[in-house]
Amino acid sequence: MFFFFFTWFLFIQDVGSTSVERSAYIVHMDKSLMPKAFTSHHDWYSSTVDSLKPTIPIVTTTSSQYSTTPPRLIYTYNNVAHGFCALLSQEELETLKKSLGFVSAYNDKQIKLRTTHTPEFLSLNPSMGLWPASNYGKDVIVGLVDSGVWPESLSFRDDGMRTSPIPAKWKGTCEVGQEFNASMCNSKLIGARYFNKGLIGARPNITISMNSARDTDGHGTHTASTAAGNFVESASFFGYAEGIARGLAPRARLAVYKVFWDEGARESDFLAGIDQAVADGVDILSLSFGYDWDVPFYENTIAIACFGAMENGVFVSHAGGNTGPDYLSIFDSMPWTTTVAAGSIDRSFAGILTLGNGLTFTGWTMFPASALVEKLPLIYNKTISSCDSVELLKNIYSAIVICVDNGYDMFNQLSVISMSNVAATIFISNEIFETTSDFPWPGVVISSEDGPAVINYAKTSDRPWASMKFKQTMVGTKPAPAVASYSSRGPSRTYTGSLI
Repeated sequence: MFFFFFTWFLFIQDVGSTSVERSAYIVHMDKSLMPKAFTSHHDWYSSTVDSLKPTIPIVTTTSSQYSTTPPRLIYTYNNVAHGFCALLSQEELETLKKSLGFVSAYNDKQIKLRTTHTPEFLSLNPSMGLWPASNYGKDVIVGLVDSGVWPESLSFRDDGMRTSPIPAKWKGTCEVGQEFNASMCNSKLIGARYFNKGLIGARPNITISMNSARDTDGHGTHTASTAAGNFVESASFFGYAEGIARGLAPRARLAVYKVFWDEGARESDFLAGIDQAVADGVDILSLSFGYDWDVPFYENTIAIACFGAMENGVFVSHAGGNTGPDYLSIFDSMPWTTTVAAGSIDRSFAGILTLGNGLTFTGWTMFPASALVEKLPLIYNKTISSCDSVELLKNIYSAIVICVDNGYDMFNQLSVISMSNVAATIFISNEIFETTSDFPWPGVVISSEDGPAVINYAKTSDRPWASMKFKQTMVGTKPAPAVASYSSRGPSRTYTGSLI
């Protein structure tokens, strides 16, 4: 009797101490091998995962990375890929590999997002040429797989589109969620869905802050309006680039698929979004995300999904990335998509600097206010010119200070200046600031070629002064177009035939 209870105790201890770590895997299957007993691929995949469940209870570990539940189906895919995403242990994965129809499997990885005069610069004329010939993209359905949409944006009004019925092929919907209801869609924004089962599966204790297609990042709204935003009169960025804002296809229909969240993003969700977009009937997919490391094509979910979309007749535009300017900094270009670099147009935002001796310089700025910087004392002192010390600047009041580029980041200099009593700043730098709109202090950036003339005037004049004028938009800047400094560059690391 003692031996029996002792043995039972050991068995209970062994079962109770067993822990199984599970993570999400994307599994590709050969759909042609589906047994006839199943009426759909979803049923087949669900049954396959169910067959992996243990026959005795297993206590699983609690972790931010692993599920505490038995193997569980998260998504099934049937358009741009054939297979499913499931939470599996390593042992369950090995068993799955012996199943009928198994092709391949890999971990569900994280992915990252990538960010008014443009039509004129591209010679898109409203009265002749490609724009009117295409009727401004009328009834083309553009699918945006990104961080969602802010439906109240004027870019997504349906002015001029209500009289034309939504294409009959459209099968999508406006999915209700947190702070997002069906009435927020219209004849422009015809669909909105969201996908986060993969993210929740990987992090079961996570709380989604905005569980709907509503955009809390801004990236999705930006890319959607760039591609297919409607006409918006009197648009500007705090006075810069005033005019009519519109996307490149202002009469196209827009469908949004939110797969990026403030809490992160997973491949399984993105794959589900693209799979659904193709099923819904989109004509074009615009994708602005990717990897920042090398992923072979056979495990590259982006490449696989884009290939499947292409097979279904969907054109795919894919951002090349923002990890430039080095060569070989593009990680996932592929021959079945149009990979797009970041580039400039011939427009720049400027501030005008005028010195007391009459010299005038055009510098870069995006200071958004109409500040009056007029005939203020101009100060250059080599000791403080690094503009990296609040202590050194504390005794300067109501004056313009010249800051030089000595390797200390200009936006760190801006932070220091904002904590001082300096009225405005002249930054001398050749660094290009293409990715920011954050310029919180009055100032202009002039080139190192123009810098010596400004410094010389400040050092030799008895009472040097300067004035600044902001909110200047210049058109005709050369050279243009030019590849942005931050844009990823080729040759492609994954497809050597691409020279982007």
